Amino acid sequence: MIPGLREALASRKAFVDETSESSEGVGAGATGTVGARRGSKFANVSFVEKSATGYTGLVNQGATCYLNSFLQMLFMTPDFRRSLFEWKFDEAEHGDARRCLAYQLQRLFAQLQLTTRGAVRTSDLTLSFGWTGSQAFVQHDVQECMTHVMDHLSMTAVGSSLGHHVMEEQQGRMRRYVLCHGCGHLSASAEVFGSVQVPIKGFANLQAALQGLVAPEVLDGTSKYNCSGCESEQAASLGRYFDGAALPLVLTLQLVRFDFDLATMQRRKLSDELPFPAELDMATLLQPPADAVARAAEAGSGEAFEAAAEAAAAAGAGEGTVYDLFAVMLHTGGAHGGHYSAFLKELRPAEEARGARWLKFNDSSVSEMSASDIRRAFGGTREAPWDPAATAALAREQQEDEAAAPDAGSAPAGAESGAKAGSSQGAAGAAVACASSASAGAAASGGDAASQAVPAATRHAYMLVYRRRSAARPPPPVADTCVPASLQAEVEADNDEFRALRKEWLWEREIVRTSVYLPTSEKTVSAAEALAARAPTAGETSAKRRSAPIAFHSSVTAEDATVLAAAALGLIDPSLAPDAGVSPPGATRETGPPATRPPASQRAEPFRFSSREECLQLCRLRRFDALRGVMEAPLGGAASEPLSAQPDPPQSHRPLALEVRASTDTEWAAWSAEALQVMLLQFESDGEGERFAPAVQLTVPSDSLAALRRAAEAATGLHGACRLVRMRGDKAEVLASDSGEEDVSLRLSLKLQPGDSVFVDPTTEGPSPVVRLLESIANEVTISFEPLRPLTELEARGVAADCPGVSEADLHGEELDATACSVQVDQRQTLGELRRAVEGATRATPGTVRVMRPGGFEMKDATKPLAFHGLLGGGKVRLERGRPLTPAEFTLKVVVFRSADEGSPGARPSGPPSAASGAGSEASRFTELGFVTADRETPVPQLKELIAARLSSAAVPIDPTRMRLRERTGRSLAGALLDCRTLAAALSSRIVDGREVVVQTLDHGEALEEGDLLINLRVWHPQEAVLDPAGPEIAVRASTTTEQLRALAAAKLGVPPVAVVMSKVSAFMLRDKAAIANLEAFKLRAGASAEAAGAQAGADALADRPVLYGRRQPADDACIASDPWRLRSGSTVVVKDGRAVETLQDHAGDGGKPAAATHGGTRAEIAFQIFTPQQQREREAEKARRAQEQREAAERAAAEAAKAVSNKPEHSIPGEADLRKFVMLFRGGVTEEGVKAKIKSEGFDEVRTFAKVLENLDMVTGSDE
Repeated sequence: MIPGLREALASRKAFVDETSESSEGVGAGATGTVGARRGSKFANVSFVEKSATGYTGLVNQGATCYLNSFLQMLFMTPDFRRSLFEWKFDEAEHGDARRCLAYQLQRLFAQLQLTTRGAVRTSDLTLSFGWTGSQAFVQHDVQECMTHVMDHLSMTAVGSSLGHHVMEEQQGRMRRYVLCHGCGHLSASAEVFGSVQVPIKGFANLQAALQGLVAPEVLDGTSKYNCSGCESEQAASLGRYFDGAALPLVLTLQLVRFDFDLATMQRRKLSDELPFPAELDMATLLQPPADAVARAAEAGSGEAFEAAAEAAAAAGAGEGTVYDLFAVMLHTGGAHGGHYSAFLKELRPAEEARGARWLKFNDSSVSEMSASDIRRAFGGTREAPWDPAATAALAREQQEDEAAAPDAGSAPAGAESGAKAGSSQGAAGAAVACASSASAGAAASGGDAASQAVPAATRHAYMLVYRRRSAARPPPPVADTCVPASLQAEVEADNDEFRALRKEWLWEREIVRTSVYLPTSEKTVSAAEALAARAPTAGETSAKRRSAPIAFHSSVTAEDATVLAAAALGLIDPSLAPDAGVSPPGATRETGPPATRPPASQRAEPFRFSSREECLQLCRLRRFDALRGVMEAPLGGAASEPLSAQPDPPQSHRPLALEVRASTDTEWAAWSAEALQVMLLQFESDGEGERFAPAVQLTVPSDSLAALRRAAEAATGLHGACRLVRMRGDKAEVLASDSGEEDVSLRLSLKLQPGDSVFVDPTTEGPSPVVRLLESIANEVTISFEPLRPLTELEARGVAADCPGVSEADLHGEELDATACSVQVDQRQTLGELRRAVEGATRATPGTVRVMRPGGFEMKDATKPLAFHGLLGGGKVRLERGRPLTPAEFTLKVVVFRSADEGSPGARPSGPPSAASGAGSEASRFTELGFVTADRETPVPQLKELIAARLSSAAVPIDPTRMRLRERTGRSLAGALLDCRTLAAALSSRIVDGREVVVQTLDHGEALEEGDLLINLRVWHPQEAVLDPAGPEIAVRASTTTEQLRALAAAKLGVPPVAVVMSKVSAFMLRDKAAIANLEAFKLRAGASAEAAGAQAGADALADRPVLYGRRQPADDACIASDPWRLRSGSTVVVKDGRAVETLQDHAGDGGKPAAATHGGTRAEIAFQIFTPQQQREREAEKARRAQEQREAAERAAAEAAKAVSNKPEHSIPGEADLRKFVMLFRGGVTEEGVKAKIKSEGFDEVRTFAKVLENLDMVTGSDE
């Protein structure tokens, strides 16, 4: 390792800022803060003040936009707000204040009127509903919400002005009638309404929709009316009209924008355009049609219609029938969800009506409206003009307002002075709000009204609220004094707290929290020679010395910030540092930076600067790129001015660097934004070795290689006698050009970036030592491994026998280094060089160490580089003792297979197996018994001898002449390895380490030839729906016919060949007995019972039965290796005795899964609900009971777990049987971590047991496991 180089390169690493802040946007609907740190008192608090409109928004709890819009509409209704403030809460009468909806609504309205916050929360109000937190995330309908709240208020405020307003002024009456066409009999009834649902589909505007609402419907055909006058079913007219004697003060119209589409059976939203007027005259809606009045008068039953005419006349002569629009509730979205907002108009007395504004309430945001906003609420998706006839009065009013207004663009009193010019303000808002694009545009510009068009709709008006224009009942003023005194005091206290906290927050957001760095270079003007001699104090790390956190207010000067940075870095006594300004005015002041350094009395050396003046003369602050490690522009502006007055003031998370010069005679380093900043490291070589000097920040004035060379020579003093070297990845290159260095661009040609390192080589001829050293360091990697352990006597004997030229004495005489666990090598070296490095580090005998992959097999090609073996960049390997293998040698896994007919070919256990038997038990027939090493050209007979020797050492003697070697596919056997072939030729695919070779023992020797097939027979028992877990295996020629295969199968089953039914199955069928039962080949035809007939009759019945599922009947002379059989070695043929009765035809299978149930329909609607106090108490009691049950269950479970742990035996070493299992897992390729996890899961001592596994790696087991 080259001294100084790693430290120089490590100095380039960016340090993580030690301070952490969270920044959340503040604006419309914001609930977070700017600069609020996590865990501080500013977190989750909105410091937005009340908007310039003078109104406060409501915070959305999750999906409560519908509630916010409704509440703002109620607040903007002065009649309701005043009556709510006049209502008095009585705990004896109304119960707990937290559960009283009227009181919580009163508190909320008091906050909306008096608070200085930009938005207030509705959580206390929804808590009075009896809601939990989850219910605030369910969106409801605003009309449904209004109905439930008004009903609850009417029950709570009985006998008060609030109750009167809810019951009388918010509700009206509508008359329904049925007029018989036969006798003229009139039947009338009345109904009270709080809101009117107005169908909009098919109507051009609101007036037409209301006329359609009251238009009579003819009852005829199957819907005839059973008239009491005629005493028979007659055609009749069904209609309704508004009762002029009971018109509400506040008229709420709900536009029916949601319906159910019978074609798609889904809910849908109607986006039809529906213009609505600002003035609505109800006079035409107070009486039935004239023809109905005349017909009733002729029949002498028109008393109800006469009363309606009188009420209409009285209403027109009294308060009037004209209503003014003041609220538009909007819905944006689709039929199953969206967002609610509201356009609301200030309701003022007639003398102040010209100053009324239209405002947009969108949760936390409140703003004045533009003309286009209200027009876009009409709905529709096309550009269309407003109906001029419907808004002529509004257009005239707008013209009058504009003529009277001195400045159309000026903001009203209390509004933000920076309001956008041209926006509708003041009295003009009333006309702008509802003027169409045609009328309003024509009035403003003098153009043709019909030529004006509105943009495509983005929102849809969902509910319209009108107030009756009445001189007797003008909108009452609601002064601040109307708010109950107790609530005034409560809100004022909250305002004081908010103002104080906001003042502190405003101060806090101006605090700069960042890190300051001290460059560690010795040969740059920013790090003087005197600083290089300073050693870290006791307990101080180099990282802390190079950087430190710093915090100061933006009002401090650049000089103060410089001294604070020097104190933070330990260059000056902190007592000399000025006030950092991190405490707000009036709070306890903090002097200097945080106490990260020991007091001066405990320091081992004096401070670098003894006074403030010396520090300011030799230090200055610069911006710092911590990622590249280079200093950037110095702080601009005058040193005595506040930092906030600078063109680019310091900001949080933007690091700074303290630049220090040796003396006042040294000029500050010049800075240019266009110049390239690189780090220069000079190579030094002497008798003590080779090293690099600390990095120097070098400014290259122009973008050319020649300029870089001149600057480097000036900085090092090596004029014309050096080479420049740079690193690109793991390659080092000398910077030079044959065509002239003036034309070589540093950025474009050489791809140099700010902060890149350039190394100076003082030699000019021959191979560059800098290139050699840089590449050696760049390619230096660490290979780690577990330390080698001494060999046992048995292991040493095996290794000596396997490694030529190595004796047991050599192995016993080893003095292994038990601490060696890694080596450092060049990743360009070969595997052979890595082996020698490992043998040298561990002091193992040469030629006896095998380098293995972690959890895998050996890396064998010693001529390939480490990258070929996946060790690029270092890594971890596993070491084993033994002769290293060549690339032509492979490690094969030996697996012993137990045949079902072992010892008695063709025999089957008496009776069918149990239903539990299946393919799952087939896996237990394979037993892994270790590994053997063989060459790819090893003949198969020789491989059998190697395997026999291996099994003999494992106490499983097998005669090689009675051994059959097979391949394995999953849990099934495949083709056999023929004796006439080599290992590579006998296997069906490429040979790799870990390839399994299955050993199958035979009762006698055999000689398979080319073309022989090994077919596995599995017996199906139809009565029990059970498949034998294993069956006999037969060797046949590839030319065997269907008839010959049936005869062989019959011999195995002991039944006549004509009764044998066969079917070829796939691997997945063997794991699913339902698939076997449903094979067409195994289904009996009706009337084909072999029991009633003889064997020959059964054979005849089976003669035309298909043998293969889904295929045609193969001929008896069909070859099994061809279509439709296409059998291969290892194929499975399921057979059964065709004479058995199939009792489970079309068996569905125990493990079959039913088809997933499907259902249609739309999302279930969740009803809006307000719980009474009694219901809330019952819900809380039920919740507490469930919580108690959960706690008791958890305590019982913990007690049982503790009891189980106390009764668990201590961890110990496993017995011989368990140890064999762990050894086989490790030898079978399971990683060390996997084996340790298995040991731990079975309750054994992890460390000691694994050590035993390593000591007994040659242990194998002959058990069935």
